[in-house]
Amino acid sequence: MKIRINDYRADFKNKVSPIQKSIPKVHLYEMDLSEYAAKQEEMVEVEELFASFTKGCVLNTTKDGLRSPGFWSGFYRAMVGNNMETEAFALSNAVGSTDCIMQFLPGSCSNKAASFIADIAQAQLGSVYNVKLLNGNHTSNAKAEREALDAVEAARKVGRKVWFISSGMAQRSFSVPAIDTVLLTYDCGDLGTTLQKLSRALTAGEGKELGNVVSISVDPNRVDKVASIVLNAAQKASEQNGTDVKDELKRAYATFPLFSVDETGNKFQIKEDDYIERAMSLDSSIPLAVNRSVLFTISDDNAMALVEQILTKISRENRAGDKASQTKGKRFIDAQRKGEKADTDDHQAAVNLLAAQLDAFVHNLDMIRYWVPSAQPQLSDILTEADRAPDKFADATGVTPNFVRDALDAKLLRREWIDTILLTVT
Repeated sequence: MKIRINDYRADFKNKVSPIQKSIPKVHLYEMDLSEYAAKQEEMVEVEELFASFTKGCVLNTTKDGLRSPGFWSGFYRAMVGNNMETEAFALSNAVGSTDCIMQFLPGSCSNKAASFIADIAQAQLGSVYNVKLLNGNHTSNAKAEREALDAVEAARKVGRKVWFISSGMAQRSFSVPAIDTVLLTYDCGDLGTTLQKLSRALTAGEGKELGNVVSISVDPNRVDKVASIVLNAAQKASEQNGTDVKDELKRAYATFPLFSVDETGNKFQIKEDDYIERAMSLDSSIPLAVNRSVLFTISDDNAMALVEQILTKISRENRAGDKASQTKGKRFIDAQRKGEKADTDDHQAAVNLLAAQLDAFVHNLDMIRYWVPSAQPQLSDILTEADRAPDKFADATGVTPNFVRDALDAKLLRREWIDTILLTVT
């Protein structure tokens, strides 16, 4: 039987299924703990002025503990309202009751560091929460969900709450309805993986009406993940519906309300105009131009080809990364040429070099916008013009036109976001 799809769409338009009705609403929260983090002097290095969650995962010189355990002790005390300096940021004050929390650590956090962090969390949260670490040292992706469900049930029987700490686990195919709050405690990260983490608070469950997602900042210069999430959702809806992005952002404002907590502990909802302005800002758009999920799963062959361009086709003063990283990147290439398996550290150095170069490029889009005399410049036109003077283009952007094309082909750069940014820059 032939299905008349237009009739099907008309019959079901604006109807909501029972499954859709069961999905909880989501509230997004942002907390700025940068003032507290700045006091953790042992975390601040000479060349970087701000603390970060990534630095909080660094082991000490003897590898038997964390370099900055006080950072995490103070953080967990703040989350449960036991830190007098930051009691206004207690989760109970900001989002209300939290019976089951999922905290995501930085992707670069090692299993060993995560174990030390979990020990600190248990010491600070143990009077209320059972802390369970989910990483490769304690479970597997296949078993993590079952163990989490068991942990929730065991805690419930004795009247306790659960605080999960995830290190490289429980991002996909992980459904625990009891999780009511997700903490994003990392400094940056690919939008796709952030969306996966966010969805952990949206698993439907009996009586569950609301899921909370809390993005915590300890660096005032950190990329605004919340704004990127909202802008990405609006952009996709705009493409599907043929509508203006700003109209979709107004709908997103109702669907994904954003709250903030000031230093006095007052919770307030971000106004619609401010919400849209932040989502449309360049700071929100630029991170979407680099596809980090592809970057960190790139094959050795593709990494070698791109890194070789950086090391051999770009003048020394425009190369990204420090001298040590460039040396490792060259060693990675030499191993590939000899048919040898590259050392893991060398491969990571090559990826880091690529990441730095791609980030530098997308942050220099305001410079290449004027490469062509057009009010609506697009990347394809700019690259065509850049072919006439590739050295000049490399001096301005740090990369050659061919490197950009290869990065686009490898899906490391998102052309649609680059074109959007080019149209936004004034």
